[in-house]
Amino acid sequence: MGTHPNNPAHLFSSPDTLLSDHVDKHPELLGEAKKFPARYPDDKDAEFGGKGHVPFLFKILTCKQALPLQIHPNVELSKQLHEQDPEQFTE
Repeated sequence: MGTHPNNPAHLFSSPDTLLSDHVDKHPELLGEAKKFPARYPDDKDAEFGGKGHVPFLFKILTCKQALPLQIHPNVELSKQLHEQDPEQFTE
């Protein structure tokens, strides 16, 4: 469900069309997201997202299993949390 080169999505309405190709032809679909750098840039406009980059991480969650808490603190908070509980908050 994205543009990762290992398993790119295709359009439902046109299975032969890659999502990345469609977004490349219609960059307005990305709105402000087109400003994000590409994680998998190609030669074309690599600085500005490359060919049809969709900057999101797709996760499928299940209610059958508890979801672990994930936090991404800034450097200052990370140091503080590590000092309080180094086993729980690694560096």
